[in-house]
Amino acid sequence: MAFPVFTNLGWDEAVNGTLTWDNKPYRMWAMWMVQANPGRNAMSAKKWENMLASPNLDLVVSIDIEPNDSNIYADVILPDQMYLEKEDEIFDLFQRHQAGIRMRVPAMDPPKQAKQGIDIMAELASQYGADWAGTLAGLRGWDAASVRSAVQKAVATGESAVVAVQQYQLKLYAQKWHMPVRQLEQKLRTEGVLVQEEAPAVLAKLAMPEKLPAATIFGRLELYSLLLSDFVTQYGYQTVWIR
Repeated sequence: MAFPVFTNLGWDEAVNGTLTWDNKPYRMWAMWMVQANPGRNAMSAKKWENMLASPNLDLVVSIDIEPNDSNIYADVILPDQMYLEKEDEIFDLFQRHQAGIRMRVPAMDPPKQAKQGIDIMAELASQYGADWAGTLAGLRGWDAASVRSAVQKAVATGESAVVAVQQYQLKLYAQKWHMPVRQLEQKLRTEGVLVQEEAPAVLAKLAMPEKLPAATIFGRLELYSLLLSDFVTQYGYQTVWIR
């Protein structure tokens, strides 16, 4: 289920069955938590205690690495791998001005019972006949048939679906940057990061609002100030404030 803007909106109403969907009563009967502790980190702890303990919630599943305030209410706890133990997808260099990619590789072996959370989801989707891989490909703009085939093969042979996705990504980046796949993978596994363009080169082409307009009415970065809002209320609007 999805609620706009406010992620906490509607949870307790959904559990209590006071929502409607398509003009019909809607009640959430199961909850999955993946390395999450909403009882401590989200809205009122008492609300979450009441929801997680509600007789309306038939099933609570937690995928986690340690006990916390919320998963003590779980009917089933599936042991995830911690970040030092798992393979992962390839990610862009988010929150940095450099252009490139980074890849997580294990520093140690995980416990035998632990499994990457995404692998758990992929296996369950396979058992229920759900097209998890196709959905992921659609969200990322990838070739659905290729991703689906790689993930299905991984799940069928007991391999990691995460690694299957990772290997698909390596082929895409290797083709894009005209590099052998193995060379790219080796560099990422030994260094963790591959920088294609340094910050000055990226900013020379893409800096906002100097090179690209911001996606706003004025084409500039907009900051909202409660102080200026109060000034507008008291003294009226001043055009100098948009400069």
